[in-house]
Amino acid sequence: MTRDNLAIVVKGYPRLSETFIAQEILGIQQANISYRIVSLRHPTDKKRHPIHKRITGDVDYLPEYVYQEPMRVLRSW
Repeated sequence: MTRDNLAIVVKGYPRLSETFIAQEILGIQQANISYRIVSLRHPTDKKRHPIHKRITGDVDYLPEYVYQEPMRVLRSW
């Protein structure tokens, strides 16, 4: 894991309905600010907006339920 200056926490990523957020993330990327996307949920949309292809930052998906990934939760301690 690299050291990032900014963590962007979103409910789900990528989401077709949230192109405003994607535009903001792309702006951060274009400003050469180091960032990481932390998503509370995995994507559920079947389609993606073309802007998502331009976003190259790392994305970490948190487990939605602790019982699904107990070892991951323990490792984080």
